[in-house]
Amino acid sequence: MQDNFQYPDPNFNDRVINPQPLQWNYTFKVKTPAVAAPVTLEEVKLFGRLDNIDEDSLIEMFIKGATQVAEEYMGRAIMQQTIVMKMDFFPGSIALVPTYLASSAMPVPLARPPLVNIIEVRTLYEDDSTIQVWPLTDYYWHTGDDAKFMIRKGSTPPINVERYRGGFEIEYIAGYGSIGDSIENQRNVVPMAIKLGIMLWANVMFSQRTGITMEPPPEVKILFDSYKIIRI
Repeated sequence: MQDNFQYPDPNFNDRVINPQPLQWNYTFKVKTPAVAAPVTLEEVKLFGRLDNIDEDSLIEMFIKGATQVAEEYMGRAIMQQTIVMKMDFFPGSIALVPTYLASSAMPVPLARPPLVNIIEVRTLYEDDSTIQVWPLTDYYWHTGDDAKFMIRKGSTPPINVERYRGGFEIEYIAGYGSIGDSIENQRNVVPMAIKLGIMLWANVMFSQRTGITMEPPPEVKILFDSYKIIRI
């Protein structure tokens, strides 16, 4: 389900999440992309027996494309990246939320897990300038695939009376690995099925010279499906 409301920033991707019977809209964008792919050029060439092929720039393009669409298909980040998620309201901050569902009883599922760390929570004016940065000591969160952000019991959720839509932002790091991990360490903890899927898909695109599609080839889909994020 998507909201027809157009946010000022076209780089945000519309999504809807529904962790409780109450539904609310959110958008997200990648603020700082990953600096490297989860597989190397050498790995992809070895996998596809392309050692004698001198088309490295083309192969790297297919690796990048396969990685981007893999993230979209699975709904998860692979290598670490900074994501900004924008919401219409915060749990417990509008009258529609019953008292028994307010605050920590309504966690916010974050887009593109696994979650590494929260950077900042802020409220925005209509021009997207910051009204207030809310202290992280009022919250706690689950890292990894259970990427949920919650208000601590007794803390007050952020309030924004200046903006009707998209007035709350959470900025965070998502992807595999821990805070400060090197590229090598991040690659080491990416599940092998995901890495094999990207290597296979990049080789399929290279050998067939096909454009990338949002639906992986059947042999790649099998590898990705176990890691696809499904939220009810």
